[in-house]
Amino acid sequence: KEGQQEPTSLFSPRISRAREEPMARVVYPETKQQDVEEALHGINVKDPFRWLEEETDEREEWIIKQKEVTDEFLGGMRYEKDKLKERAKKVSSSVKYGTPRELPSFFAITRRRESEDQFILYTVAKHTAFADDDAFETLFDPHKLSGDGTAAMGSISFDRSGQRVAIGVSYSGSDWREVRIIDVKSRQEIDAPLKWVKFSSTSWLKDGSGFFYARYPEPSVDGEKMGTETNANESHRVCFHAIGTPQSDDVEVYFPTDPKYTTSATVSDCGAYVVFSSYQGTDTNNVEVARISELGLSESSKPSEVKIRASVHTVVDHFSSIYNYIGNNDTRMLFLTNNGASRSRIVEIDIQLPFNGSKIDQKEVLAELPGTDVIQSAAVVGKDSSHMLLSINHDVKNIAKHYEIDWTGSVASVNMVHEIEFEEPVCIDGMSGDITYQRVFFRYSTLTSPGKILSYDLENHTAQPFRIIPLEGVDASIFSSEQVFYPSNDGTMIPLFLIHARVGTGNSSTEESVGADGVVTRPVLLYGYGGFNISLSPFFAGSRLALLQTMAEASPTATATYAVANIRGGGEYGEKWHKAAVKEKKQQAFSDFIAAGEFLVQRKYTTPDRLAINGGSNGGLLVAACAIQRPDLFGCVICDVGVLDMLRFHKFTIGHAWTPDFGSPDVESEFKALLAYSPYHKVMEMDKGLPPMLLLTADHDDRVVPLHSFKFVAAAQSFVGKKFESSGPILLRVDLKAGHGAGKSVSKVVEEITEKFGFAIHHICH
Repeated sequence: KEGQQEPTSLFSPRISRAREEPMARVVYPETKQQDVEEALHGINVKDPFRWLEEETDEREEWIIKQKEVTDEFLGGMRYEKDKLKERAKKVSSSVKYGTPRELPSFFAITRRRESEDQFILYTVAKHTAFADDDAFETLFDPHKLSGDGTAAMGSISFDRSGQRVAIGVSYSGSDWREVRIIDVKSRQEIDAPLKWVKFSSTSWLKDGSGFFYARYPEPSVDGEKMGTETNANESHRVCFHAIGTPQSDDVEVYFPTDPKYTTSATVSDCGAYVVFSSYQGTDTNNVEVARISELGLSESSKPSEVKIRASVHTVVDHFSSIYNYIGNNDTRMLFLTNNGASRSRIVEIDIQLPFNGSKIDQKEVLAELPGTDVIQSAAVVGKDSSHMLLSINHDVKNIAKHYEIDWTGSVASVNMVHEIEFEEPVCIDGMSGDITYQRVFFRYSTLTSPGKILSYDLENHTAQPFRIIPLEGVDASIFSSEQVFYPSNDGTMIPLFLIHARVGTGNSSTEESVGADGVVTRPVLLYGYGGFNISLSPFFAGSRLALLQTMAEASPTATATYAVANIRGGGEYGEKWHKAAVKEKKQQAFSDFIAAGEFLVQRKYTTPDRLAINGGSNGGLLVAACAIQRPDLFGCVICDVGVLDMLRFHKFTIGHAWTPDFGSPDVESEFKALLAYSPYHKVMEMDKGLPPMLLLTADHDDRVVPLHSFKFVAAAQSFVGKKFESSGPILLRVDLKAGHGAGKSVSKVVEEITEKFGFAIHHICH
């Protein structure tokens, strides 16, 4: 009640020296409000900043004014800017590798070195590949497509002979791709680039004469404007491109029943079949299979839609689970599925048998693993499809297991023959192998090391290093990591990774860090995601270490901590963990994250004014919602490319695919749940100030369109920033020629790290 003290002083900002200092007031631009209101399920919902959804001169002027305010504030921050920027530059530009791919006469590998903004694709002869990089030969360099480093490679797909490669190239960070086809021997492009490709890989026919890919109809914009449009992405379809022909001759071979579904096509290991999937959102799919020879792709005239549809046979049709094709022996196909197994299992489906309504004729090959282990991915590899590699999530840490497959029985049987050993808890970042070779490559990292690439021999079960990836720009000796568990609001134990930094005589252990005034003063940044069945394994991010070392040097205790909360909504413990925080249960993800903050304070790692939070995309929604629900718990909020208007997200680009996770505003019960936490709407109802907030977006983000950040910032400034003197600054940072994050140039990454983490250091390191 009013006038009563908080139940615990740990969450009172009055204990903080930092909060006692007067905070400089930010003068925000005036933002027009309109009388926009609509009745949704009987509730009148106001939307005064809807005009910011439209690309107009008025909106452009508003963005420019916001930039002036943000630049002035960021330019005047007190923190070691030059030191942070130099560290960010070194850790970001140090040499990095992708996962190698073995082909008949060479290995293909991507690498990025110092002074390069993007990865370059190389080939290297097998007999020299393990020695050093001197024998690398450039196959494709995206820097040649853009003078400012904003052209980037996405998907890379070689034909089986290694004679051709199809490369998906993005520009300015957009999800749109153009597919460029390269002749490996001549290093020259063949055919004109394929356009209007999005959310697609390429899958080659066995003879290399063409490939399948997925595209949308031609959009309303072109050139540099590609990626700035906001209209819904619909009518995704699979096409077949024959080498030596124009895209206008490409055949549409698969189109889902609903225009909002997305699609994919994978040629089977044997080369005789193509496996089509249509996705309802991101976590369930249907599966259909066609014998390639029956599609009529080699005919002189385009096959008719009727003929193509007659050649496609349904395997899974109920959109209740995920089915991922992993390999086959003739008509017997193996799928990784969570149908009947929350933590996934492997089943065999004989596509030659008739389909019986909704009852799938499937046989279990590998049951759900014991304990809490989750099968994250699986691949059939080795000659005669006789081996299978699994990447397994074990209490969020990754392990890899090697199985042998026996196809002689009525159902395939598997036997575990080896567990690939790693020296410490790791995240498996990549795994590459196929049914032609007896070698599999693993690329892995840890929280404090960029890790290694291993070459694993399927015959003798041994592994040897292919590359050890160096760590540059920070002092590796000052970092340590651990995993702890904390209780959420309902008693569920949530995993929490902690990375500690200690400089000088600082204490980086789990004991409290106490400053001269007796107050716990260690700065902590807490990161989370909690959605779409995505697990936050202990992967390496150099920017974290650059931040940590700079924070520790700026802290009175000479220590700092970075925390990663594995909250529900993710996939850390399988589908049940995921479903525990979707739709009407989405609040559980926020409660888990808030509990992480409370744990860090109660265990005296930090205090609220020295606790920053950060998340991107769905994680941006997470930190914005938590800041509104518990502004007293956090000292700083960094919201990257967040989904913030939860009543209109489904109307823009690919937002409609997120309704299985968020729920749909068109369904009354789900609408009410969305309205209860939607950051854009709830911030206009606040009766107290917000902690300092920096919201980041980009002009070519066509995944989470920037209007989410625009509207939230306008509402937060108008209804909170100008109203409550206790409120921290609420700022907007808009990157240009950048998108949702993938493919961002190193130079842009460095600038972003410097400004967003500098914002955190400025507010929590005192």
